[in-house]
Amino acid sequence: MGGVNFAGGALIGRIGESGDAFYVGENFKGKPGLRGKLYLHIVPSPWGMNSVGSYKVKVNLGGLP
Repeated sequence: MGGVNFAGGALIGRIGESGDAFYVGENFKGKPGLRGKLYLHIVPSPWGMNSVGSYKVKVNLGGLP
């Protein structure tokens, strides 16, 4: 996602197909300033190990139409 290095297991997001990746982690509060589809991605292990565990994601659109 965009050439930025994130640690294995990190939850990252992106708005739109060509948006910049941003770190979501355990808690993200902010307004990306863009509109579009939200993509979420778990960064794979740099050692090729399978990911285990889960993320629970809650998205608040803040009254957007």
